[in-house]
Amino acid sequence: MLEARDFTVFTDHKPLTYAFRQKSDKCSPRQIRHLDFISQFTTNIVHIPGSDNIAADVLSRVSAITFPSQIDYDCIAETQQTDQELHTLIASGTSLELKKVTFPNSSTEIMCDLSTGTARPYIPKQHRQDVFSAMNNLSHPGIRRSVHLMKQRRFFLAINLIRCS
Repeated sequence: MLEARDFTVFTDHKPLTYAFRQKSDKCSPRQIRHLDFISQFTTNIVHIPGSDNIAADVLSRVSAITFPSQIDYDCIAETQQTDQELHTLIASGTSLELKKVTFPNSSTEIMCDLSTGTARPYIPKQHRQDVFSAMNNLSHPGIRRSVHLMKQRRFFLAINLIRCS
């Protein structure tokens, strides 16, 4: 897609902007191979400080992006009230700290696990596919990393999460 097209690479990696101007005897064989590969596509590389390179900054912080509004927390809160699995967890006396938490910009109280120091909402079984899809659509780093990210942000049994994927 890049061949025979003029484009500019905007990067916060300042040494890369000077890499094509330096003498090749200063480069390691690995650096020469990388520069050779990059030069097949472009040598028009412009430095932009990371704080000013908003597009790249946003893409590098995918894990900090909040969930889209397609997740209906009001519906999840209603479903939690009748969810048998949640009631079993509450009654079993696990090491989980299950408490109702009110989310910012909302009046809905949702049962969350606070044992990790982060409020991880319990997601009832009928909403897990929707939550997984919303998270998976942000980026897809692979099944293991996706499961890890879901465990960090949402609480429910990992076996059920893997079945959803």
